[in-house]
Amino acid sequence: MAMFTTPFTITTTRTTMRMADTLPADALLTLVQMLSPSYPVGAFAYSHGLEWAVQNGDVTGQDSLADWLHGVLRHGAGQADALFLALLQSFLDEVTFERGQAGERLS
Repeated sequence: MAMFTTPFTITTTRTTMRMADTLPADALLTLVQMLSPSYPVGAFAYSHGLEWAVQNGDVTGQDSLADWLHGVLRHGAGQADALFLALLQSFLDEVTFERGQAGERLS
């Protein structure tokens, strides 16, 4: 039985990466809240705290509601909610189109 051997070299490369030592307090708070095993909590879990914002006087009308929604969509978990709603709408549009093409009644 013949045996062949081929010499080879293993080269390793190590890159040391250093993360920032500090995180801004508001960013850290958001991260801790979102990674908490109890997120979301409280009676206002599904409204992102809108009831509290109204009760606190932060949302008092159409303009302040628009500002509040912008903040939730831009900086909070509302951004993920908006993405999920857009994907759901896209899916439903596709299903509706396919059902219409198949001649099903769409009532």
